[in-house]
Amino acid sequence: MRAKAINELAHILKIHLGWNKARIDCLTRIIIGLFTVKTVNLVELSQAFISKAKPQSSYKRIQRFLRSFTFDVDMVAALIVRLFFPRIGGYYLSLDATHWDVGKKTVKILMLAMIYNGVAIPLYWKILNKRGATNNEERLELLQKFIKNFGKKRIAGLIADGEFASNEMFAFLKKHRIHFFIRGHLDTLITTPDKQVTHIHDYFYHSKIGREIAPRGRFIALGQKVGIAAMRLNRRDILVILTSSSQDEALRVYRYRSQIETLFSALKTKGFCFEDTHISEISRINKLLAIVVLAFCWAHYTGEWLHHKVKKINIKNNGNKLYSFFRYGFDYIRQHLLNAQSLVNGLLRVIKRFGCVLENPRNHGIPNKLFFSSS
Repeated sequence: MRAKAINELAHILKIHLGWNKARIDCLTRIIIGLFTVKTVNLVELSQAFISKAKPQSSYKRIQRFLRSFTFDVDMVAALIVRLFFPRIGGYYLSLDATHWDVGKKTVKILMLAMIYNGVAIPLYWKILNKRGATNNEERLELLQKFIKNFGKKRIAGLIADGEFASNEMFAFLKKHRIHFFIRGHLDTLITTPDKQVTHIHDYFYHSKIGREIAPRGRFIALGQKVGIAAMRLNRRDILVILTSSSQDEALRVYRYRSQIETLFSALKTKGFCFEDTHISEISRINKLLAIVVLAFCWAHYTGEWLHHKVKKINIKNNGNKLYSFFRYGFDYIRQHLLNAQSLVNGLLRVIKRFGCVLENPRNHGIPNKLFFSSS
């Protein structure tokens, strides 16, 4: 039964990635294995590698795949954009980083993703062997890739945490006429519209907890003219957003940033346990992450389609969904992989649907909402 699922998924991936049969077959079996064992640990994956070969042979095959084959990241990104973002314009980008320890080494992922229905969809990333902050060259590299391959018209704005606030970043975004919504550090010096120089913390010191403030006029922060919006979170912390757009929408848009944290959670502890990898070589981590991203996108799309076309996710008293689209799709695929009796009518159904939407991305029947600019 599983052979049917592998063949169907392999056929779809071959059409859109164009790799040879052996590579597509290995990729497909790794993706299926990720759902089965819920980890990127290669030893565990080899146990779930659906093949007549012994687990040790499967383990070596996975190692060869990650060692010898080079991914075209632009092709993977194009497949993802085709699946989720067929329309031109209106999407917010989110830039953030996460890290974990591999033995004595620290591995960091700098990720550029697009906001979409409660989660950020990963498109480009950079693997770094360090724990400290990223630099402007690394950040701008990802943005330049996106602009080169998909154009500025798809971008409504960039959302990022305070780590990414800099004169160079603001200048780049203004040059390309891309709005930004980036958190400011409280110790940042600003020049107010009436030419007073002060720290952000001092300017908003008397603000009340929970009250949103959007001062009129433009400030100068980090050498650039920006609008500022703020809200005191508690006695010690104030959320301050520096923006090239309207101050009135800055806090609302910045709240989308939490969706990239949802993505990291799905890639790690609540999904594929990416931090379980013992691989430390950057090129191999990069390939493994590309595979996990494809698996994540399949799971999220499946959950979204199930919600709109099969059975809706229940809503909690606070208005949030009982579980995410990713969790819905992830559990559905995994359940049908582990239950051979339901495989034909269940898993094959969502695999074929996945292929159908890639062929006709404008006709997937899922509402496009929550990720467009209001402008």
